[in-house]
This record gives sequence, structure tokens and C-alpha cells, in this order.
Amino acid sequence: MHAAIANALSEGVVSICEKDRLLSTLASKVLPKVQFYDDPVEMVTKENLDAVYVTTPTHTHVPILEKLASQTGLGVFCEKPLAESCDKATYIARIFEGRTVMVGFQKRFSSPFLRGKELLDKQVLGDLSFFRSHCYLTDVFGRRRGWRYEKGTGGVLLDLGVHLADILLWYFGEPKVVKSVKRAIYSEGEDYVHSVLRFNTGLVGSMEVCWSVRNHRLPELHIEISGKKGTMVINDDYLHIERDKENLTTPEVARFHKQAMTPSVNFLLADPEYTLESRAFLESVSLEQKCRPDFNDAAKVNRLVDTIHREAKKDI
Repeated sequence: MHAAIANALSEGVVSICEKDRLLSTLASKVLPKVQFYDDPVEMVTKENLDAVYVTTPTHTHVPILEKLASQTGLGVFCEKPLAESCDKATYIARIFEGRTVMVGFQKRFSSPFLRGKELLDKQVLGDLSFFRSHCYLTDVFGRRRGWRYEKGTGGVLLDLGVHLADILLWYFGEPKVVKSVKRAIYSEGEDYVHSVLRFNTGLVGSMEVCWSVRNHRLPELHIEISGKKGTMVINDDYLHIERDKENLTTPEVARFHKQAMTPSVNFLLADPEYTLESRAFLESVSLEQKCRPDFNDAAKVNRLVDTIHREAKKDI
């Protein structure tokens, strides 16, 4: 997906690093103009690259990024999450400080969540009181194998919940207090997580993540925010806001659907936010400037994930 989008937005993909020889052999027949490698250092050394996309399993990110760190003129995009732990993510963020880097939290480029951020920055809800949020998916209802479901490298929070964690950190900053519970039902890692977050501003709220919820064929990220001047609901499909107005007996209501807010993209594969994400990254690479969400943003997500896991081990 990332390769197809990058092909449409740039001069094109010129090389791919793939350790599976069978896959690279088959792919080379379909993509005869692309050079294939099995070592990332050899690839970035031999090819005149502007940017690299790292879309490998989470536990391989750190060793690959360490190898790419010496290529100072190279823009680096890494799929979420940046690492398995906050310590590793913080280390990677430090060695890439000042570079053009991005992590794949594409929900920041989804129109409802972007508009929500803009409205919160304008304080249209006044002082915030509380929020409720969840991320659900119908996916895991039996024993699964692989790194996505193993403790330490996977689990619903590290695989799916990081999108919600990133949006909450983007909206409200880092929480002061976290209380959590989790449960492993089918996986070695957890399948269900519920956390209560408290911030320095006095705002409190909850986040719930589960990939074993029925009737959610596609992931659903949903946030409800209550303030002294109104309420706002934000999800993958729309933003709904109700604001109290002086001299009005009923609140002012508005709903903005994603289809009406999303700008045109010149290449559509999956949701438009993936194209908007890559466009922002590649434009930043071209201009040699920083972009967001960067590795420091990703390290904060890992910090919250680590805190939730640590707090979930305590008795309620």
C-alpha cells in the first residue's frame, strides 16, 4: 500500500529490501525496474534514496532504524508503533533528533479527527470536563499465532490501541494519572484494555480497546468529549458538535461528515488519510523540514502504553 501511494506521489519506488528470497524473486518479475536487496544498509548505500518506508514487524523496527541512522540525508517513515517499549522508542527518537521522520499514525490526517483538533484548540467547548473513547474491531475470537498476539511484541493495545492513544495525547497532552485493567482471552498478549486517565488540567476520561467485539468489521475509533459549553463526538465517519448558545433554549447542532471534509487526493488506496499522510511526509522530505507525528510523538505513545500495562498489573 505504501509503495503504491509513494509511486503516485513521487518519482517512484526504486528499491525494496525483502529478506524472503521467494517473495523478492516473484516481485522482481512483476517490478522489473525495482532493485531488490536483502540488507537495508546495502540498499541505502548503493541507491540514491530520498526516503525509506519501514513497514516490518514492530520488534524489527529498532535494529533496522539503528542501521539507517547514519544516513543523515535520508527521510524515514516508520509504521506504528515505533518500538515495543518506551525505552527503545525514546532511544530511536534521540538518535534521529532533528531529522525528517514520521510514524504511521494516519488518523491525524483523517478529516473528522483533524477538525476535532482544530475545534479543541479554539476552545469551542470551553473548559473540558470528561471524555469517553474506544477502539473496537471484530477480529480475534480464537487462538492466534504470530508476533501481533504475543506478549511483549503485540497485544491489542500495542497493535490497535496506539491509534487511539496517539489521538488522545494529541488532543489533551500526557496524562498525570493512569489506572488500568486488561484481560487476555485468546492471545498471549491482551485482547481487552480499559484505562482511566487524569490530566493536570483536571480533565478525566476513559479509553477502551478490544479486538474481540462483534459487529465491527472495520476498526472503529470513537471519542466523546464534554465541556462546559457543549459536547463533541468524533469518529471515523463524522464529527458531531452541540454547543450551548446564549438566548437559545436548544443547543446549536452541527454534523460534518468525512466525505464532505476530506480533500481530494490524486491516488486513492484504502482510506484517503493514508495518501494525505504520505503526501505530508514526502513534501517534508523534499523541503528538508520536520513533520508530525514524529519519533518523539511516537515515544510518548509508547510511554502511555507501558504505563497502562504496568498499572494493569496492580489490583483494582
